[in-house]
Amino acid sequence: ILQCRAEESHVARTINSLIRQSWPSWELIVMDNGACGPSVRKLAIDPNQVPQMHAFLTIHKQKRRGLPADRNVGIRRARGMWILPLDSGVEIDPEFLSRAEQLLTEDPRLRMITSNSNRSGTNVQDQLITLYTRSIWEEIGGYNSLLQGPDQDAEFLTRLTDFAHPRKSMPP
Repeated sequence: ILQCRAEESHVARTINSLIRQSWPSWELIVMDNGACGPSVRKLAIDPNQVPQMHAFLTIHKQKRRGLPADRNVGIRRARGMWILPLDSGVEIDPEFLSRAEQLLTEDPRLRMITSNSNRSGTNVQDQLITLYTRSIWEEIGGYNSLLQGPDQDAEFLTRLTDFAHPRKSMPP
């Protein structure tokens, strides 16, 4: 789930890091509240831009309602049982999804996997990225759509880590 709320180049970098994934089966839902640029919208039209056989890219247009509401809508639309919300500009390692799948094969009871990633165009080198099950998102009631400001992710992650057992952390 990716919300378009930054410069188009940051959004494109995040999408490109997904396109480079060695794991061939993933879905990206881009929440567009009017901030997505033409090159991002073109990806949804041109399937040749996403070469993986089982990759899906959907752009969902809606009015600006804030990060928590956008993520909740995106998760409801997602087809998979694992959710990876990403911020614009975050680039994940090309092996991230393959390594996560290996951890899940080793321990199918896992409900959450965390790792660090780079954020393009900033001095923040280690941003926490969190992959979690759809079922844990449902159990804790999703993102709190009433929150605004910088605590939106932190509040959700606090509730998530309280309930997501077992969980693992992967090196970047």
